[in-house]
Amino acid sequence: MPVLTDVQSYAAGLLRKLRCMRHDQIHLLISRTYPDVKPEKVMRQLTHTIRVMSDGNHYLWSGCEVNPDMVAAMDIMLRLCGPGLPIFDTARHPCALVFFLMKLDQMLAFRIYTPLEGRETECRAIAESQREPDGHAAVFYIQSRSQIPLLEVSRPHIFAVNDGAGGIVFQDAKL
Repeated sequence: MPVLTDVQSYAAGLLRKLRCMRHDQIHLLISRTYPDVKPEKVMRQLTHTIRVMSDGNHYLWSGCEVNPDMVAAMDIMLRLCGPGLPIFDTARHPCALVFFLMKLDQMLAFRIYTPLEGRETECRAIAESQREPDGHAAVFYIQSRSQIPLLEVSRPHIFAVNDGAGGIVFQDAKL
C-alpha cells in the first residue's frame, strides 16, 4: 500500500468503511475536515494511487457496487447533522449507519434503518431490540408514508420518506 497523506488516508478510510459514496457526500466530509484542500484533487489522486473507482456520480471502493440504501443513509445523516461533523460507523442490515453528533454540549446517537417493503415487522423488531448506543433514536428511511404505522417503535424515532424526486422529507419525529 502506498504512503498516503492525512487527507488521502481520511478519504480512503471513509470509502473503505462505506464502500460507496456519492461525489458530493465525500467532498463535503473532506471539506469540513480539511477546509484548505480541494476534495476533487484528493479523490483524483486516490483513483490513481489505491484504485478507488468512480462511475461519474459515485466513488467506489475497489470491487464494490453502488448501494442506494447506504447513499440514502449518508444523505439523512448529513441533513440531520447540519454543519456539524458526525462520528459514524456502518452496521448490519436493516441498519445502515450508526452515528453520533454534538448538539448544545450533548452527544446524540442515531441508527438509520432501511427496511424493505413487506419486511417492516422484522425491521421494527430489530429496532426495538437494539440497546446500543444507549438512548439512540431510530431513523427509518422508507419509500412510502404507508410504512409509518408498521414501524412505530417505543424509542425516539424519525421517518425519512423518499419524496420520489431524489429528496427526503422528515416526518412524524418523536424525539
